[in-house]
Amino acid sequence: MSERDDLGAGIYAALNALVILICLLAVLMLPASWFARKWLGLVGLVRLLVGVPILLRLAHRSRIREAVGRIGGTVVRT
Repeated sequence: MSERDDLGAGIYAALNALVILICLLAVLMLPASWFARKWLGLVGLVRLLVGVPILLRLAHRSRIREAVGRIGGTVVRT
């Protein structure tokens, strides 16, 4: 792995830890009535199921674009 990959993995781990910390603090600080609503959980689930594939696709596109650029090529269609 290169230094860039190591840095990316470190940033990813730090952001995941931050999100978990924010979620835990929100559970402790927000009123319980907010979490009793079923639609809030459904919205979160839909965001997760829709957002993850989109983010993964964007990540693959950038990696492919970088690899093609390294060998001197250009991306024809995005």
